[in-house]
Amino acid sequence: MIPVQPQLEPSNFNIEVRTPGMQFLNRVRDPTNKQWKNNNYWTRCSQNLYSAYEGICAYTGIWVSKSSATVDHFIPKSNNPHLAYEWSNYRLSCDKANNNKSNENILDPFQIHYNWFLLDFPSLLVRPNQNILRSDHDNVERTIDTLRLNSECFIEDRMHWLKEYIHNSDFDFLKRHAPFVAYELQRQGLETQIVQMMPFT
Repeated sequence: MIPVQPQLEPSNFNIEVRTPGMQFLNRVRDPTNKQWKNNNYWTRCSQNLYSAYEGICAYTGIWVSKSSATVDHFIPKSNNPHLAYEWSNYRLSCDKANNNKSNENILDPFQIHYNWFLLDFPSLLVRPNQNILRSDHDNVERTIDTLRLNSECFIEDRMHWLKEYIHNSDFDFLKRHAPFVAYELQRQGLETQIVQMMPFT
């Protein structure tokens, strides 16, 4: 995970999402899951969210296809229903990370610092920076565990884009599709050495 720069709310968001959403909440104070599903106006901005964040999952730092992209409510609807229809509460997420997050409390990619989450080569495991404050370290560790960032599927995603980079030697391509991997390669000065480090080369 690396910091994500919040993007501006789409011009049609108020009409398409916020207004009908708040009208629903004015009628229903404590929505059931079925009522949320029937009033999921946030899906109307899913394409805007995907475009605004260039298809990069906020939690994995990896490109996600449109079919696997979801609108995650960073603060869950159950915790604060009035943020259910607010653009500032949305994070573009792959479906796997979104499911893993569920309603758990994790670090916000809008607020984290660079170098809190580090990537180990050649294992491609995400780990917390040992040199940050203990409280931050614990929050990073909890976020990694909650999102299961070191599960096989996410390691395979990172491996896929790293292979593409090694085979094509196109660092800009890597930055567009796996900015977390690209950032860590560059930070560690491994842009060329990585070819000898990885077992598949």
